Amino acid sequence: AAHGVDETWHTGEHPVLYTRRVAEAKARVVAADHRDAVVLGADTTVWIHPAREPLQKPESRAHAEAMLRELVVKGRHLVTTGFCVVNGPAGTVFVEHVTSEVCFSAPSEAELQAY
Repeated sequence: AAHGVDETWHTGEHPVLYTRRVAEAKARVVAADHRDAVVLGADTTVWIHPAREPLQKPESRAHAEAMLRELVVKGRHLVTTGFCVVNGPAGTVFVEHVTSEVCFSAPSEAELQAY
């Protein structure tokens, strides 16, 4: 976790809200040590359904392959990037996000392995 930020997903938390929360937490942690700076924090989440836990960083090559296979089978997934700006001494906070829909065509086994 960046700077000791707890990136644990809370059961039932919408992936967009999760991403925004983590981005803000990252920015606030850094801003606390750099009070005169403008700090940008960000986080990106891959998710399939709002009621389901977002995909986390793969723990191994096999885990990464399993995740990719699932994304291919689903055919469509969402990627949300949240960002937060903390403005120096005033501590003004701005949080926003962008979500993109990603569609996979069925890759060959060689393409999947190369990815």
